Order: sequence, then C-alpha cells, then structure tokens
Amino acid sequence: MMVDHLLILAAAAAANGLGSHWQLGLRAVGSAKFFRDLKDGRRRGCTLQTYERAMRYFWANWPEDLEWPADIPRPPQRKDAA
Repeated sequence: MMVDHLLILAAAAAANGLGSHWQLGLRAVGSAKFFRDLKDGRRRGCTLQTYERAMRYFWANWPEDLEWPADIPRPPQRKDAA
C-alpha cells in the first residue's frame, strides 16, 4: 500500500507541473529511476526510511492549489519545522 501512495503522489505531482517522474525521484530520494522501478515492481530500494523521505518531500512541495489525495495520510510534520 505504501508503494501505491508514492506512485499516486508522483503521478499527481507530475501531471500538475511539479516535475517529471525522473525529476521527482531525484529531488525526493536522490534516484532518477526510483519511481520507474516502483512502477515496474522493483521495490528493493523502497525502505521505510525512503518512503518517509519521499512523503516529506511531497508534503513540503505539494502545490497549494492541488488537493492532497484523501485516501493517503499526510506525513506528520517534523518538530523542527514548527
């Protein structure tokens, strides 16, 4: 389910001008192939830490005029961000 969340967010972000899947992968987790690999079923690089890192990236960079998908929980804000 967590992989599905990342793929949904990446697709929505790419469709709304946040960047291509390649760019999003580089920015979110440092790997241009990250989202392609997830989509192709290669999940070896998707640890819990990587998932959380990508979710924090999407949360911090999500366009204000784009609604966050209702079925995906938003990541908790970091204490140092408050």
